[in-house]
Amino acid sequence: MEQLDSTLQKELRQKGIIRITSIRTDGKCKYIQYMTNWAKHPVGDFFLNYDVCPIEKTKKGYYKQDSFIEIWGVGNGWTILVDSDWI
Repeated sequence: MEQLDSTLQKELRQKGIIRITSIRTDGKCKYIQYMTNWAKHPVGDFFLNYDVCPIEKTKKGYYKQDSFIEIWGVGNGWTILVDSDWI
């Protein structure tokens, strides 16, 4: 996040964004992942993801659990991913 404008850095930190962990572009599709500090208990890592191209998992109400990974679709290209693996 150090490459971002200082005002934007401050705003993201105030919203609980710790760092930007992944940015991908594939032609016209773009994906960005923000690591948050939203967990109140040491359950793992919470990520807020944005995907420009509409995919099934970004639809509101989508849910999938695969071992220690949970994904919730929150709509409009957004998902929340929880990685509760202790490693």
